[in-house]
Amino acid sequence: MTSAWGGELAEAEQWYTKALAARIALSGETHPKVSDILNNLGSDVYLQGDSKRAEAIFMHQLANDRRILGPNHPELAATMMNIGRLRLERRNFHEAIEILQQGIDTMLVQRDETRDDFAFAFSNLALAYMGLNDYAKAEPLFQKGLRAAIINKHRALAPILTDLADLECRTKRYDAGLARLDEARPIMAQRYPDDPWRVALVDNVRGECLLGFGRVWEAEPLLTHSSPLILEKWKPDTLYGYDVKQRMARLQTLKDNRN
Repeated sequence: MTSAWGGELAEAEQWYTKALAARIALSGETHPKVSDILNNLGSDVYLQGDSKRAEAIFMHQLANDRRILGPNHPELAATMMNIGRLRLERRNFHEAIEILQQGIDTMLVQRDETRDDFAFAFSNLALAYMGLNDYAKAEPLFQKGLRAAIINKHRALAPILTDLADLECRTKRYDAGLARLDEARPIMAQRYPDDPWRVALVDNVRGECLLGFGRVWEAEPLLTHSSPLILEKWKPDTLYGYDVKQRMARLQTLKDNRN
């Protein structure tokens, strides 16, 4: 993120904060516009890199919407998904699972699980279970997310393919994982041209699969080239950053064992 873009986000935060105070003073907390402003404010703060403060804002929005709409209204699900994703990215897997499952249950009351928004919902829940090494629960959720993505031509298709390949390689199905990455990479490059870390993630997971085969000489250039691109976006204690550091550590261990 450039300093100019960061400055625009900070300016937008100030505007949203003033608008929120003005709206509450004029109409009270239960006016529908309050939730709209909170959603925009939370998204802005997240883009500035402050995940915990963004979560607090989204939790405020969720509590506000529950007062207005009731505890089980389908419109609550989007905010639950936002909160769950923030927790997931910080590797708070148990807490992420709790609210993501609530969100999915709320969505399923009125929507079929092949709707486009389930692509993110199921894949995020799958990532949380994979973070806990519960691959048996994660895999069918990835498959559900993948089905929704394919049916709706969702832009999350390539990320889901990549995450599912990661699971396959973690469970020693290296050929299946590599084949899925072959499918994911061109789609990722086409749909995310401005996010180089995403294609780098495909290569990073490929490096993981190759390490599983013991093909260190092929894995090393993939991992050493892709890791800095991912870590430029994600800190080492985040969902993807942590996995990158683990793969690099595995690479070093295998290299040491060969010497």
